[in-house]
Amino acid sequence: MMGKVLSPCGSIEAVCAAVANGAHEIYLGGGDHNARQYAKNFSADEIAGVVAFCHENGVKVLVTLNILEGDREIASALAFAKQMRDIGVDALIVQDWGLACLLREYIPDMELHGSTQMSVHSLDGAKAVAELGMKRVVLARELSSKNIKYITDNCGIETEIFVHGALCYAYSGQCLMSAVIGRRSGNRGRCAGPCRLPYTVSGKKGYFLSLKDLCLADKMGEVAKTGASAYKIEGRMKRAEYVGAVTRAYARGDYNKKTLSEIFSRSGFTSSFFDGRKGAFDLGVKVDEDIKKYSALLSKERVRYERLISHIKPVSAPPADEQTAKDFIASKTFAKKKGENKLYCFALNLSQAKVLGGADKVFLPVEEIIKNSLSGFGVHLPKIITDDERSHYAEMLCKAKKLGNTLVCVENIGQVALVKECGLDFICGISLNAFNRFSVQYLYSLGAKDVLLSAECSAPQIRDITKACAGGIFAYGRLPLMVSESCIGKNALGCDGRRCRMPQTLSDRAGQKFFVTKAPKCRNVIYNSVPVWLADRESELKELNLSSRALFFTDESPAKCAEVMLCYKERKGKPSGEFTRGMFAKKVL
Repeated sequence: MMGKVLSPCGSIEAVCAAVANGAHEIYLGGGDHNARQYAKNFSADEIAGVVAFCHENGVKVLVTLNILEGDREIASALAFAKQMRDIGVDALIVQDWGLACLLREYIPDMELHGSTQMSVHSLDGAKAVAELGMKRVVLARELSSKNIKYITDNCGIETEIFVHGALCYAYSGQCLMSAVIGRRSGNRGRCAGPCRLPYTVSGKKGYFLSLKDLCLADKMGEVAKTGASAYKIEGRMKRAEYVGAVTRAYARGDYNKKTLSEIFSRSGFTSSFFDGRKGAFDLGVKVDEDIKKYSALLSKERVRYERLISHIKPVSAPPADEQTAKDFIASKTFAKKKGENKLYCFALNLSQAKVLGGADKVFLPVEEIIKNSLSGFGVHLPKIITDDERSHYAEMLCKAKKLGNTLVCVENIGQVALVKECGLDFICGISLNAFNRFSVQYLYSLGAKDVLLSAECSAPQIRDITKACAGGIFAYGRLPLMVSESCIGKNALGCDGRRCRMPQTLSDRAGQKFFVTKAPKCRNVIYNSVPVWLADRESELKELNLSSRALFFTDESPAKCAEVMLCYKERKGKPSGEFTRGMFAKKVL
């Protein structure tokens, strides 16, 4: 059975184009709470008019609240959500764990969907979304058809998958590069697109992070077999003509790859993730010739929807009641967790770990623990564990437990069930994006012994959170900027997988050098060019109700690890070489 086609709308014209060409659902953003802050977006009155028009034509309207929300923004988000419910919006798409928990209670009759920004890529992750009361989960774009079908068949809620449009290099929700380089956070809807820029690897220059656009239009038979309920088209920043042409291809089977390519592509299309493949052939950029072809198609596409524009008129929307939302939030109580100020160290190998004495817990990758038969360490799981890999990690965790390693750092909501199944305690890593007290409280409610806050939190935001419940911070190390299913060793250097070309250094146009390491299954993690350093900010840190400070070591030598460790134990000193304060000293946009 075919799923519903869900079209992107960043303007009234795009709404008309989607409806005219057969969309079953549309999604759009309004206000300051959506992940496309540079789209035109809609006022509340405009959304009310769009809802009336779409419902008259049998089309559902979904509204995005798919960014991380700070404590001081939650009330506004709740008020906006209730306003959307009152307007008649069919569902809200949410990223933030804390906001999702509040919405479930504040407007229980509102349908919620888990955003792809939640990085859900496993059955356990989808079940966690279901347990939050959500009706649908938008799965990670990197999943194969086999993985999608497995999740869909077993998760108990609807699944939604992307079928067309731009592909980020990193897993959605796991990219900090734009935030670190220019304070424009992808998790906050302001990504500057650093993956579309040229980089240099081993003297070779190219667009090694720019993936071709996704296109599954010629694979809809296989897409239908996954059982996914909705097929999502990316493109709220695109023109209405694009929305119309692509919607028609998927909703009415009017498929012409040449036309789709001319309307927008980056050196053609790819379906590699869906097919279970990956490699250098997935790279692509937008060139001048593509733009010329695109311009020639605009007028032809425009006639398909222009007659509908006059049918959409703003409707007076009910006001957003922020005071009631503030009163609701004020009624929430917290089991206050006292800050213990523990010192955690995360190392990549045993030689680093050996010099980190004095830490409350040293975490190592589970493979390193098993290989060296280590006891008394914390286990650090990778950011991505698909269902194909679950049994392997379950076996590894059980072995680690038998060796005497009983605490695990999880990096995805889907890993919580796995760790509990193995009878282990866990803390939550920075990849779970705990950006407000309600997200922290949610993770503690799952049984977490500690929660590391999002690395995008500034000092004032950390203070807002820890007044209510303690949390840990990323206090030292190269921030992980991206985790990707694609491999730079393959993209840039032609690695065939028999002899790994990692680690490598990725240099940008300004000469900044980003450290790249291999993760399991030839995934990559790209780290910042310089480490965060907060050892000398003790006067600020001691004012916070911190549960822990986490030090992350990547390419440091054992001697460097020991030097850093001493500074953090003594809580003073500056490092040799360049460093950054990260987002601690500057709020992301």
